[in-house]
Amino acid sequence: MWDTVQIEISVITRRGVFVSNMENERLVDTICRDIKRLLRTGWKTDLQGFYNFSVINNTPMPYDEVNMLYKRVMTVQFNLINAGE
Repeated sequence: MWDTVQIEISVITRRGVFVSNMENERLVDTICRDIKRLLRTGWKTDLQGFYNFSVINNTPMPYDEVNMLYKRVMTVQFNLINAGE
């Protein structure tokens, strides 16, 4: 029997943080893209028993002016066989 697992990944960066000449929204987008790439290329070998990887959500959130935060939420989904056992 197939079971479905969804994992939500939140990437948050503070305004003014620089990494490799990237900051703010561009940094958050790049980190999400890298996570998606790593999952897409590595899930078959690194996550034994996981099948049918898919990204079901990859949405930027509104800028948090009070805390000066940029955020993007990505939800990925996998199928497993008999995950509850």
